[in-house]
Amino acid sequence: FVIVAGERRFRAFEMLGRKTIPAVVTSGNADEIALIENLQREDLNPVEEAQALERLKEKYGYTQEEVGKAVGRDRTTITTLLRINTLPKKIKQESVTFHGVNKSVLIELAKMDDPKKQLALWKDIKEKGMTVRQARVKKLDEEQRQVSEKQKTLTSAKRLISEFERLASEDVV
Repeated sequence: FVIVAGERRFRAFEMLGRKTIPAVVTSGNADEIALIENLQREDLNPVEEAQALERLKEKYGYTQEEVGKAVGRDRTTITTLLRINTLPKKIKQESVTFHGVNKSVLIELAKMDDPKKQLALWKDIKEKGMTVRQARVKKLDEEQRQVSEKQKTLTSAKRLISEFERLASEDVV
């Protein structure tokens, strides 16, 4: 037998002189089972969890659905968690030691396509202690502001073109 999980419990039973220990005996790849058991721990931070899911996926050639079945989660949850792996390295590194961030904040950041925007919002989250809702509102506000600025620029450009056309038609006549 190979102990996949519960090494400390096993050693404690040995120290107590017990000859038996309650255990679950299973067959399969011990490495894979250990990785899955590690994922079930509650104290993994979101980045570690996403990285472990990615390792499971790559090492055993699993699809996201197969990873979900192996760890007892829905495929959409796996897909969402795996997105955390796409975050800039700086965010992933800092989020491990920054205690004010939770999984939903990292997922929200990962949904953004632009790494520069991700880093800017990350800075606000760290410095201002923003919630996910605040982060979403800020993201929407910035997008609306950019659209508004583009519309203003386009309107100004159209006025300028109209004025040039008017001036050009006056010179011809």
